[in-house]
Amino acid sequence: MRTLSLKNKETLTGLAYAALPLAGFSLFYIIPFGNMLWRTVSRGGIFVGFAQYTAVLQSDAFRLAAWNTFRFIGLGLPMLLLLALCTALLLNTRLKYKDGFRAAFVLPLVLPAASVIMVFRVLFDHGGFINYVLDGLGLDTVNFFNSGRMFWIILFLYLWKNTGLAIILMLGGLLQIPAEYYEAARVDGASAFLRLRKITLPLMAPTFIFVAILSIVGAFKSFREAFALGGSHPHDSIYMIQHFMQNNFERLNFPRLSVAAVLTFIVIFACVLVMFAWPEEREGE
Repeated sequence: MRTLSLKNKETLTGLAYAALPLAGFSLFYIIPFGNMLWRTVSRGGIFVGFAQYTAVLQSDAFRLAAWNTFRFIGLGLPMLLLLALCTALLLNTRLKYKDGFRAAFVLPLVLPAASVIMVFRVLFDHGGFINYVLDGLGLDTVNFFNSGRMFWIILFLYLWKNTGLAIILMLGGLLQIPAEYYEAARVDGASAFLRLRKITLPLMAPTFIFVAILSIVGAFKSFREAFALGGSHPHDSIYMIQHFMQNNFERLNFPRLSVAAVLTFIVIFACVLVMFAWPEEREGE
């Protein structure tokens, strides 16, 4: 009985310490999320089922936004992971001046977004530096911000801003792999590619998952640059989910905004579950 009372006392003490954070979390996250879910299945306080989900999924604007978002992440995420892994493997060798390279990759993380956007405007604007050079060479100028090239500009900006952090995390994962594994593989005659496939990649799986999740979050944060460069109604190639939600927020169309937010949450949550389940499936093979 004394042990039970001690456990109860510890439980009550823990709940007392956690009461304020839990209250704040409920007030600013749980309750608003529940209210948002209710808005997706109601109209004017009346339950309407999934009619609003159907309307949003049939919307051309939402389909365009979803396609562009998936295309952006589908291209950007593998490119970022591959680029970060290759660079981390290079920096993990006896490369000269690798400390300088590390500092260069970290630099985009500390630059203000407004400064970066201003530089890209100076470069790619219709009267910017690139078009000035093209005009000086007697070539046709390019309207970057009102063409499909805008997608590749935003993709390059995403890779440039997020690869540095991914490299640091990948390099940390590589340093955690015991050198004895590689030495034993060399003794057995394993090639560099075989060591990469059998040792490095399997042991780097948790790091890959962590970097992938952060990179997906970074991809959604690219809306800041896309909005600053293209506005609320940019070229169709960079019209993304965040634009759809932003425009519905400005029109105070909260049901459509809530439906888009819920669908985005479901997709991201499913992707995270798949990423966490992947190492377990590998271990079970």
